[in-house]
Amino acid sequence: MKKDLIELGFDNYGMKLTHFYGEGTEKNVRDFQNFYRQKVTGVAGQKVLDQIDFLLPNPFSNGKRHVDTIELKKDLIELGFDNYGMKLTHFYGEGTEKNVRDFQEFYRQEVTGVASQGVFDQIDFLLPDPFSNGKRHMNTVALKEDLRKLGFDNYGMKLTHFYGDGTEKNVKDFQRSYNLNVTGIVDEVTMKVITNGLQGTSYTSYDLSLNEAQNIQMSAEPQTDQAYAYVSKTWVNNGVVTASALNVRTGPGTDYKDIGTLYNGASVDVLDEVDGWYVIRHNDGQQWVKATPTDVRYYLNPDNFIDNAVQRFQFLDLAKPSNASATELNNYLQNKGILASKGQAFINASNINGINDIYLASHAALETGNGTSTLATGVPVDEDGNITRDSNGQIAKTNKTAATVYNMFGIGANDNCALSCGAKRAFQEGWTTPEQAIVGGAAFIGTSYIRDGQNTLYKMRWNPLVMDNTGNFGPQYATDIGWASKQVTTISNLYDQLGITTLNLEIPKYN
Repeated sequence: MKKDLIELGFDNYGMKLTHFYGEGTEKNVRDFQNFYRQKVTGVAGQKVLDQIDFLLPNPFSNGKRHVDTIELKKDLIELGFDNYGMKLTHFYGEGTEKNVRDFQEFYRQEVTGVASQGVFDQIDFLLPDPFSNGKRHMNTVALKEDLRKLGFDNYGMKLTHFYGDGTEKNVKDFQRSYNLNVTGIVDEVTMKVITNGLQGTSYTSYDLSLNEAQNIQMSAEPQTDQAYAYVSKTWVNNGVVTASALNVRTGPGTDYKDIGTLYNGASVDVLDEVDGWYVIRHNDGQQWVKATPTDVRYYLNPDNFIDNAVQRFQFLDLAKPSNASATELNNYLQNKGILASKGQAFINASNINGINDIYLASHAALETGNGTSTLATGVPVDEDGNITRDSNGQIAKTNKTAATVYNMFGIGANDNCALSCGAKRAFQEGWTTPEQAIVGGAAFIGTSYIRDGQNTLYKMRWNPLVMDNTGNFGPQYATDIGWASKQVTTISNLYDQLGITTLNLEIPKYN
């Protein structure tokens, strides 16, 4: 009986194969009775023996339950045999039987539908690396076809289920090209990169570690709007302020702005420590503070975003068009003020300047308050580009008005003179129609960022190429560490609305 219990998976208490029925045996019998929904007594009565007789000699067969059936099903699914809707339960039903039959037929075993020892031996041989030299898999043909599509077919792969020397060599070439661990085995990471490659994803490797990039970025005074601030560690003991009055600052040092005061005895929630200063939970609803190294690293690390359906748009190659039609763009732009029906203008701007049209439309919508800002809807200016106003000082066309100008991307709209400077820049550029402002503004974005190597939102924020080439930070669109992450929702939503599923992504890889 002990041997039967062991074969059925009930050997958790160290039963010795003797004639003595001890505590270990009793506990295993209790587990057996509980699993098969019998009265739990620990006594191997007739019901226990009858259940064992029913299960053996083939416990993995139709109509039976076994503690290891779930693992069997998981293995079959991983090996590509899941065509009949197996549920991950302990019950071995018709769907499981049919999948086992397919497995046996594929691997040239006797087709019985019973998971015999031969089935388990074959599974053990195949796993954990079913896509490796000398093995056969249902999906090996599809794998070879994918490698060919990606240009890796230099060793005469035959489109069979067998994974041979040629396939292994092509996989090694692929792994080497994508800076992966070169094993010749298609593991989960390699399979993911193959899938991404087919979907238009490329990888750019930098001779720079994530630690090095983080250190470089810390010197650029990265900012965050997260709810924390800094206090001197000297005046805090076990989370309690010991100074009579302690300044709360926007960074770890006395040169940083003072944004509050804590008094003796006040409790603080310490989140981190940076250069002898505590990072404490603090929120005045408006402050920007220096980001901690931990937070900088989080936003800098592509691995934290590439698997997120929305956040992966940080890596969208903005130098490539989406191929959306003018009608599709117009559907998005309806009810967006001056931008309505301008879909073709964004496509023209995309084609002329080599910039993604959806990004341009999204950027313009955000910059203009969905097409309602003064700069977007038209500003009258004189022959010098200065705004004309009526006798009440209101912006208006007058006898001095030389043109009405438009600015869809806020080009030249500096913080201290956003309207007047933005209007003058539009006049200087000759943007006297909304369409001219869209195409011309896109040219500025293309020259300043896209064609300067910052062709993704991630690159606009972090500029890894300059870090790699110089060891210093380069031009960056924003100081907010979350800037790229905050930009992607609108673009992602627009891609979803238009039903565009193929993305051209460029993902950075650090050493």
